[in-house]
Amino acid sequence: MKDLFFVAVLVGLAAIQVAAQETRAGEAPATGDVARGTWRVRVKRESTFFLTVRANEAPLSPIAAELSRQLKVPVILSRVMQKQLVTLDFQNLALESALQAIAPLPSIHYELQGNSAPICREIFLNAYNEPVPVPKLENQGISFIMEGDTENAGDRKEDPLQIGYRNQRLSVKVKKQSLTAVLDRMAMQMGVNFTMKQDSDELVDLDVKEMSLEEAIAYFPPTVHLHVRKDLQRFNMVPLLVEFVK
Repeated sequence: MKDLFFVAVLVGLAAIQVAAQETRAGEAPATGDVARGTWRVRVKRESTFFLTVRANEAPLSPIAAELSRQLKVPVILSRVMQKQLVTLDFQNLALESALQAIAPLPSIHYELQGNSAPICREIFLNAYNEPVPVPKLENQGISFIMEGDTENAGDRKEDPLQIGYRNQRLSVKVKKQSLTAVLDRMAMQMGVNFTMKQDSDELVDLDVKEMSLEEAIAYFPPTVHLHVRKDLQRFNMVPLLVEFVK
């Protein structure tokens, strides 16, 4: 009997130890008080992502890893943020608002395409006074396009490709021009690369005047993809890559 009692005690202690480890490393309760060092993450997908996060002085790294797992998107912490303990308690916040609650300088690498909702490719969580994150771009090669009618390119009024980008606003006025030539000029105005796997003889008519990148992309064919980095703290959008995908 003593031996059986001793074994039972050992099993009980082991169970308590495992439970304690699960409490320390695992999830906080869905409601009620959150024990120090614990956390809970839930991601719900509707028209966009909605996040629920509860944490009490918990390390941000495992929270970010769980967000990445549920979002199926890389969540990249800066050097400073990797060391942070966070206390958070919010429910069903839209992705961008939730990221603003988690880090001082969050940003998202989006892929914009036609009228479709922006595709989240990467999430960056930075602290103040850190280097700007560099998104990962699979296609970084530059394509050189011969623009059809270039004799009067110096004359703004006669230029068949009237394209400008200023103060995060895009203007494009073209009529029956090569789509790839338009994209090449657009990328040049933005100061980014333009890539394509194959050329196209598609001609386009476009009349876009001082629109945000999110608004302007809706006027382009769905074969045009625009990669951008959206700074959620400063509310600006930086172009990264123009891509023609046929």
